[in-house]
Amino acid sequence: MILIHELAHASIAYLLRIRVFRIILGYGKTLYARRFLGITWELRVFPLGGVTLMAGPPSRFYRLKMFLAILAGPAVHITLLTFTVGLSALLMVTNPKLTNLRLFIGLVFWCNLFLLLENIAYTNILINRVDLLQEAAIYSAEAYQNAPWEPAIIGTRGAVLVELGQLDEGIMLLKVAMAKHSSAQGKAANACHAAIGESRRGNVSESQHYFHIARSLDPQCYLLEYTAKKLAGTQG
Repeated sequence: MILIHELAHASIAYLLRIRVFRIILGYGKTLYARRFLGITWELRVFPLGGVTLMAGPPSRFYRLKMFLAILAGPAVHITLLTFTVGLSALLMVTNPKLTNLRLFIGLVFWCNLFLLLENIAYTNILINRVDLLQEAAIYSAEAYQNAPWEPAIIGTRGAVLVELGQLDEGIMLLKVAMAKHSSAQGKAANACHAAIGESRRGNVSESQHYFHIARSLDPQCYLLEYTAKKLAGTQG
């Protein structure tokens, strides 16, 4: 499931001519690494998530292309959710004795659901519409309650709380997510949201500190422009 998710990111990135540098499956110590098809593949100890490191030279519609490559992950989860629901219903009718298989399908369903909720919540805050914040709050809380070890879910929950004005808890979660993320891109995204949170707390120097961290970690981060506008609105 993790591999499928990361391959979805990589495939769309390839089609849009965004370079994929590395695909990491899991977290913790690297068990195996190999370069294949121009990409470094890493398998790590804890299979609880993954990350695709991608970037490209500035080009027309670059940020839109990055957004589409990122959106490919949740699109796969929607497809898998639909498939697993249909398959489970079919098995219940045709062969109710296949308990273990139905349990496995159920596990795939719930894992995809929590990751989908996280992706929807994060997309909602990036759309920057107040009417979507409540949905983002509900979905991110559900995902975090059921998978509190996943850095992407922790970071999304933190970013949502910052947008809701719960700054202390939100920034704390973003710092945790930064520490847990194995990729510079993931850390940079969390740093951007932490910068927004610190700015809203009135900590201008801390806000600029996190913004500079994000820019140094990932100069092509798709959130830099978004964050700069948020900081200008708060500090202007």
